[in-house]
Amino acid sequence: MRVFAWAQIAFRHPLKALGFVVLLEGAMTFVLDSWIGLPSLGLLVLINGLATGTNLVNNSRESHLLVRGKPRRR
Repeated sequence: MRVFAWAQIAFRHPLKALGFVVLLEGAMTFVLDSWIGLPSLGLLVLINGLATGTNLVNNSRESHLLVRGKPRRR
């Protein structure tokens, strides 16, 4: 689902995003030549890694703000 969400942001159109995901997953799964399948897999790993890293950073910032609370006035 992360790849689809990323593609929606990148293409700004859900149908284009769906087509991107279907073509990428189809190329990775059904093409017999490894020179097409392996870069497709690498792109999926890259997109998922970036999405996960971004979520971890955002969650870390949010939890840090929740623990810290509002800044005190002096």
